[in-house]
Amino acid sequence: MIDLFKWEQDVLVEARQRIYEQRTKMKVDRKSEILVNAKCFGNFDVFADARPIHFISRKSKELLAYLVHKKGTSSTTQELIAVLFEGRAHSYSVGRQFQALISSLIKSLRDVGVERIIVKQFNSLAVDITKIDCDYYNFLDGESDAISQYVGEYMLGYNWAEFMAKYLDFKLFSDRHS
Repeated sequence: MIDLFKWEQDVLVEARQRIYEQRTKMKVDRKSEILVNAKCFGNFDVFADARPIHFISRKSKELLAYLVHKKGTSSTTQELIAVLFEGRAHSYSVGRQFQALISSLIKSLRDVGVERIIVKQFNSLAVDITKIDCDYYNFLDGESDAISQYVGEYMLGYNWAEFMAKYLDFKLFSDRHS
């Protein structure tokens, strides 16, 4: 007679092992596509070949920070202008400044050969998250290294990032107590 409980337990163990192997293979495959490393905990910074990327302007770096923050979700020109030029009405002048920011960002990334992380379409921008290794993304995926790196600071200096720090604090607390 087959022990049904033991059989179910063996099936679950095998299923967990297959899932673990698949995730590990996906991570290895994904690592070959990585072009940059983004650090969101503390001050935002981006590295290519372990060297910080130099941005021509502070605002172009903030633009990239916001796109990384959005995790690959596209943002419209209007949204990005509202975030980056908070309090300023959309005008021809602001629109031209924004276009200059995009050009500046692309140039900084092109200088180190990683401009492919940007997904640019008519009236929208995003990042290709398959090309970015990011402490924030890894934290959300439950990776223990990223979780241990988070000490309550997320993209310091950007007003729009303050709510995410509170969310990450909550997530960290609730995961530890569940």
